[in-house]
Amino acid sequence: MMQSTKNSSLVDKVPHLVFYDDACPLCSKEINHYRKLEARHPINWVPLHQEKSTVESFGFSKNDLLERLHVVRGDGVVVTGASAFATIWYSIKRYHWLGKLVYKLHLIPTLEFIYTRFAKWRYKRQLCEI
Repeated sequence: MMQSTKNSSLVDKVPHLVFYDDACPLCSKEINHYRKLEARHPINWVPLHQEKSTVESFGFSKNDLLERLHVVRGDGVVVTGASAFATIWYSIKRYHWLGKLVYKLHLIPTLEFIYTRFAKWRYKRQLCEI
């Protein structure tokens, strides 16, 4: 779980990297919503189809990134799926309370169950570009 502190450390200043499918209208709409909001923690949004060198530098397969949302947190930890969303929420002022609630109530397993089914459906329906 992420911890908030009053003293900002170097890790707090290192941006999270959010890898998202910029060819998917649904994904782009949601990410664009988050991008407009004020962040508590810096976030670099990495569009898969435009930033191929960044994707390759982390050694992710494009297919894995298309199947699930991936976030490389500022501390270097990679989280995917529901944990990735909780990381984003925790990092944005407007949704910080939601991210905090998800961690505090240990909701990741339940949200992951739902996310996994949705992600498989989205991928099979080719809402994303393969």
